[in-house]
Amino acid sequence: MTEANAISTVSENNFRLKISEVSKLSAVWSPEVKVYDVPWKAKIAKKAECLAVFLFCSKEDNTPNWSHVGFATFKLLPYSGDENGIEYRCDPYVFDASGLGFGNFTFIKWNDLFSPEKNYVKDDTINIDVKIESCPNEGSSSKLLFENTEKCCENHCTFRLTVTNVKTLMAVQSPKFKMRNLSWTLTVHKDSSHLGVRLQHRSDSIAISCESRMAVKLISSKNEVKPIEPVAQTNNFVYLGCSTQRIISWDELLKPENGFFNDNSIVIEVEIKASNPEGAVSNNEPKRLKFECAICFEVFSKQEVSSTQCGHLFCSPCIRNSIEAREKCPSCNADVTLESLHHVYLPIAN
Repeated sequence: MTEANAISTVSENNFRLKISEVSKLSAVWSPEVKVYDVPWKAKIAKKAECLAVFLFCSKEDNTPNWSHVGFATFKLLPYSGDENGIEYRCDPYVFDASGLGFGNFTFIKWNDLFSPEKNYVKDDTINIDVKIESCPNEGSSSKLLFENTEKCCENHCTFRLTVTNVKTLMAVQSPKFKMRNLSWTLTVHKDSSHLGVRLQHRSDSIAISCESRMAVKLISSKNEVKPIEPVAQTNNFVYLGCSTQRIISWDELLKPENGFFNDNSIVIEVEIKASNPEGAVSNNEPKRLKFECAICFEVFSKQEVSSTQCGHLFCSPCIRNSIEAREKCPSCNADVTLESLHHVYLPIAN
């Protein structure tokens, strides 16, 4: 018997989830839908007194190297009909054999969900519209050339990312790299209007947290045009934490006079520093207390150390530069001045 297989060529799939007994909600999955013949599922769950929404690629494939790019828009609908509801659009994400999902842990606070004024719940039921979008895995899709410009050390890595076929870009992900004995990835993606870079760390333990600082630079081919350097971000990563930096609007990126877009390619330099993970226990050596600068994450040894009036310690050059740029403590956001700094003498044995 001759058989024919139908291949889905749709670029998006729209459906509505009607979730009953929401007051008892733990987690619920949507039916599986296909976009470009790739199966996807949405997950709605209660997380830490918030309603959370996630997208998952439900492809069953034991091979380790497959990946698919997808993103979703979730819209919580009010019953009154006189409001637009709450909408969240997750950025394009590279899904792979790890089985990890991507979404928003704080889509709406649990108390706000049940607020009578907002009218999202009726008869213990809510309605969420979901739109899942993807792109075909074709030879014309974007590629990422990932180069170490400096050898990764324990707490510091510097990379050069070259993205090709930028006009078709949704998201491209780097190979995993190690820093602080944790696995990390970098993703270059396009959201609704901007180019962005996402740093993500993946830990097997929800007890491990790590603070990281990412500085991004978009390189121009024209000497008279300065690189685009958004303000470096410091974020606390817990379990599968991620941080995204928007670099430049899509329109500005593609302007020929800016020199960022050449032969359908762009070049981005990324510098990452990470603190010693909290909750990580080494089997090779006893746990020892280490003092680190919260800006550069270097362990204090012979460098000059200063304390702010709020009691936080930093390398003296780091905190001076930080105060000159923004008169706030990087650790607690308290007001600080250069005059309020105090030199600290730490009893550190060499």
